[in-house]
Amino acid sequence: MPRPKKGARSDRVKKAAPKKISKKKQILDDAKNLRIQEAKDELKRQQDESDNLKCIELIKVIKTSSDKGKLDNAFSKIFETIRPQMQYIVNRFTIPGLAYDDIMQEAMYALRYKAIKDYDQTRGSGKGPASFKLFALLCIRRHLTTERKSSLFNNRKKILNQSTSLDQEHKGYTDDLSLSNIVHSKDP
Repeated sequence: MPRPKKGARSDRVKKAAPKKISKKKQILDDAKNLRIQEAKDELKRQQDESDNLKCIELIKVIKTSSDKGKLDNAFSKIFETIRPQMQYIVNRFTIPGLAYDDIMQEAMYALRYKAIKDYDQTRGSGKGPASFKLFALLCIRRHLTTERKSSLFNNRKKILNQSTSLDQEHKGYTDDLSLSNIVHSKDP
């Protein structure tokens, strides 16, 4: 391909030279990014604190009210607040014999009958009330872990209970299936 004449437009794209950033400008940019991150963190902290206070009010409603409609409404609001974190935990658990929906039901059970029942806002270590979200997620993890352990134990127990001994007499069989007869019949 012939080279274009001097002064003629070229279809080639010229690469931009990398910009040199002075140290001062880099420091200013870093400080600006740090302030932005700090502002985002503060906003998230305030949102978490606001969510926590709402959850505490809803827990009070659940603990004191006898109206089923109010109870269900308060529970559904709490559930919606921590649903993404619950789904993350449930996705990480595999319990033999249970599908995803069953594990989510177990997590909801732990939320309603363990976390809400046992929550005490005075047990926080920082300023303000203890975080309900962290407490609830801890209760859910522990409940699912216990369910998993008991499921594994029950499956082992079920296998042992369903198995039959080769040394026992079997009703309805005419052949002698004792272990000693099976081992002797295979030897030459």
